[in-house]
Amino acid sequence: MADKVLNFKIPEELHKKIKEEADKKSLSMAALVRLILIEYFKNK
Repeated sequence: MADKVLNFKIPEELHKKIKEEADKKSLSMAALVRLILIEYFKNK
């Protein structure tokens, strides 16, 4: 399956929270969002 790109706008405060958490975990913001979405759909 080919990877797809998802580009979307988020509120500044949410961006800040994602950035802080990604930095804590030494991940890119994209990698953190991917992990969050994978876990969400696994547990749904």
